[in-house]
Amino acid sequence: MHDKLANATTLRLLTTAERLFAEEGIDAVSIRRISSEAGQRNNSALQYHFESKSALIEAILEYRQGPINVRRMQLLDRIEREGLGRNVHALVEALVLPFVELLHEAPQHSYYVSVVSQLYSQQRLEELFPAGSQRTRSLLRATAMLKAALPAQDTDLRLQLMGHTLHHSVAQWAHERRAAAESWPAARIRRQAATLVGFLVGGLEQQAIGADQWLLLANEP
Repeated sequence: MHDKLANATTLRLLTTAERLFAEEGIDAVSIRRISSEAGQRNNSALQYHFESKSALIEAILEYRQGPINVRRMQLLDRIEREGLGRNVHALVEALVLPFVELLHEAPQHSYYVSVVSQLYSQQRLEELFPAGSQRTRSLLRATAMLKAALPAQDTDLRLQLMGHTLHHSVAQWAHERRAAAESWPAARIRRQAATLVGFLVGGLEQQAIGADQWLLLANEP
């Protein structure tokens, strides 16, 4: 995929689509619109390079998730070297940091997070996490390590809630940062990342509440 994107036209189509998807919504943007915005006179240029809109989305995910996968693998290797394989806080940091670090780069590099947030909202999980894909190896590894470190009760649901919270939160920050007149200082990004990590760890480790412990719904039918 990266060899294919060495072509300047192909990369311009991809990054234009990524921006439009992030700003206006994946379903609201047509192939014709992407080609036009990318400066292509031929309306079939995108289909020539990517064949379909679905293939274009896959190309965006492959292009952006590749470096994220590498970075997260490095963090997980470090966690295991330091004997922190069952440390929930360290594992959550390994999930969060590769996304939050995009906020330190030029604003256009954070469009990807908004695209992922939309796919999450639309439950297009097979596109996000295709079986056997190399780009999701670090996510599967981190998830398996978290499952081993957490109590068995409601683990899958907690991890699902964590995924939604992580991606939607960073997507919102990316949007706010792009809309701001000035770049966010690194200290602000670190502070918000630390707060997000703490919030996610608390949710993963919180003791489950039984139906008889609800304060407001205990007496509801």
